[in-house]
Amino acid sequence: MANLRFAIPNDDDFAAATEAVANELAHALGAPRTWGTALEHDLSGWRRSAFGSRPGIDAELRLVFRAQGEAGGIDVLMFGTRYHPDTTSIYYTAARRT
Repeated sequence: MANLRFAIPNDDDFAAATEAVANELAHALGAPRTWGTALEHDLSGWRRSAFGSRPGIDAELRLVFRAQGEAGGIDVLMFGTRYHPDTTSIYYTAARRT
């Protein structure tokens, strides 16, 4: 959450982005094997979804997740803005965490 807060310093915008992340997590949890797009290469086995921080906003946020066994849960590797405040791609950073 700290990176998201750093990227979105305005309180109202941050609150909206936090709600958008929670909603996206609920969607991913509801369909962990089909929601979003499958990733490749270093992130094979993981999925990503792109979504806006507010309705009508371009999809500037990302969630990187995978299905967790047969129980139906999810593992969340990362979420946040498409590019970190230092302009590092979220996918580059996610691949380094695996």
